Amino acid sequence: MKKVLLAIDGQNFSEGAFEFIRRMNEIDPVLVVGLFLPSVEFTELLYSFGGMTGPVFLPEMTNDVENQTKASIKLFEAHCDKAGLEFRTHYTPVENVVNEIRKESRYADLLVLSSEKFYTNLGTERQHEYLLHVLHQSECPVVLVPERFEFPETLVIAFDGSPASAYAIRQFSGLFPQLTGLKTILVHAGVKEQMPDWDYAEEMINRHFPNLTVHSLVADPKKYFDSWVMDNRNPMVIAGAYSRSFISEMMKKSFVSTVVEEHYVPVFIAHR
Repeated sequence: MKKVLLAIDGQNFSEGAFEFIRRMNEIDPVLVVGLFLPSVEFTELLYSFGGMTGPVFLPEMTNDVENQTKASIKLFEAHCDKAGLEFRTHYTPVENVVNEIRKESRYADLLVLSSEKFYTNLGTERQHEYLLHVLHQSECPVVLVPERFEFPETLVIAFDGSPASAYAIRQFSGLFPQLTGLKTILVHAGVKEQMPDWDYAEEMINRHFPNLTVHSLVADPKKYFDSWVMDNRNPMVIAGAYSRSFISEMMKKSFVSTVVEEHYVPVFIAHR
């Protein structure tokens, strides 16, 4: 049984993220921990990312926000009871959201976040940057889930031969062995025409993904990757992050970033 962490800020309960976990539980039972974080009206981030710096400001929780958070917790618990999910609820005042997620994710197999609702009050651009920082600080793999999605029927692996992309493939196959038999497309979108280290990679990848095909993006992936992904039947994207390769820059306005920003499909991200 895996431990799955569902992070929710205040009253922004995500039906999409919960539904993804519910479907996971149908395939292989999990323990889901609902981590309820402060709902903030204004946030200045504790990091230097995209030109944003400064301390975190968490206003005192008003009665309305407190009641809305408690309502979200009740909704989470009711959903878990209805789905037959084993669950825990973690809700304590924290001064630093990112540090809390880092600590909680250290003791989880997977973190699930809503790509749409997680700190959506920050506005689109800031919310996206905050989401990226959380991804970078998480100590376990992450799945970003849009509010509307179909459970995966196709896997799309973004591969460039980097340690990060190989690591993501191993992590996904260990966490989702029941999905590795789905139609799988390994997409090479590196800067070199020849797929790097393919002789070595093929020996590993084909052992885990028996229905594998390989596709090289000829067109500019930054412009066309999102539309190409959506041509596949109910896809889920698998990618590594935060090394120095082409794929590792994906969350900094590169090709996978659009898939996340536009809330197209679930995205699995693992970094070393």
